[in-house]
Amino acid sequence: MSWYQNKANFHLSRSLPLTLTNLNSAADEEKVIKTLQNLNGVHKVTTDLPTKKVLVSFNPAKVQVGTIIYVLTKLGYPCPEHKCKSCGRY
Repeated sequence: MSWYQNKANFHLSRSLPLTLTNLNSAADEEKVIKTLQNLNGVHKVTTDLPTKKVLVSFNPAKVQVGTIIYVLTKLGYPCPEHKCKSCGRY
């Protein structure tokens, strides 16, 4: 990838901070990181186990927030702040 493409991707990047209440171990961290990094459009995933925080950097033109939340929920790591208030679903 050229420097210009890298620069363009940087400007299209968005960060999504999440709290995953089921993030309890290093194995959980690894599972979340590997799964999200396999999504087309996800650039970087960082985790902080003690606070159960995950920061996902992604290109919104390639992957939607809903897709990231859906994948995490199916993996067993629902994100309470993205739960639908009317129906209770993720």
